[in-house]
Amino acid sequence: ADATMFSATGFVGRDVDDVVAQLVDAAGGDETAAAFGVVHVDEIDKVAERPGGLLGGGGSVNTRDVQTSLLKLMEDAELPLPQSPGNRRGAANATSRGKTFSTKHVLFVFSGAFEGLPAARSVDAFGAACPNRLVEAGLIREFVGRVPVRCALDPLSIDDLVAILDADADVSPMNQWRDTFAAHGIDLSWERGALEVVALRAHAHGLGARSLLAELDVVFRDLAFTLPGAYDGALHVDAELVENPGAALLRLMSDADTARASSGSA
Repeated sequence: ADATMFSATGFVGRDVDDVVAQLVDAAGGDETAAAFGVVHVDEIDKVAERPGGLLGGGGSVNTRDVQTSLLKLMEDAELPLPQSPGNRRGAANATSRGKTFSTKHVLFVFSGAFEGLPAARSVDAFGAACPNRLVEAGLIREFVGRVPVRCALDPLSIDDLVAILDADADVSPMNQWRDTFAAHGIDLSWERGALEVVALRAHAHGLGARSLLAELDVVFRDLAFTLPGAYDGALHVDAELVENPGAALLRLMSDADTARASSGSA
């Protein structure tokens, strides 16, 4: 789940209790399995109160209320089992009406950027921020106290970014681009040297894996708009293409024109 989607009761947004329905849905409706599941809530720093409060421009009506609502989930609670978040406007779900769900054995994992905390980390083996620092960052003490295990993650390295690009998974940005080109009869392939150049550029932004998408857009934007319908061969991505995609596009279009001319004369 994403903490930025939650809101206080009475305001537009999702209820914190929705994560229970999401957990049961992820378990295929198996409530017994869901009771031993894992809930990951990202962007938890976005519901932290900022210095000055709401009037000082540092918080919102949702910060403390959302944290307080999350406390209920972490307190071995017996909660009414809600419907799936996307089905709340429909008729009541007879199978879940009156049922409760225990969060006693559910593992809650929270993550967030917490800009400004790295310099204030404690010196323990995990490099984790001490509780007082998290409270100063805007988390309420009750919330911090219910998260006993804390650790800090190192920023993604260039090798990490290359691994993300080269991952054999549907969410890999390169695989997504391969599917895009494949829809137009273009066979996209690449070599590691090209991925290293993209990763190096993305790493310089200091924005994590998100910057990979922007860098790949720079490489493929003109190719994706120009090649479909005009070129249906192989597109191999090397370091030279990443450095100068415009020159590669001109070369490919020239090859396509030559092939069409040869075909016409035959």
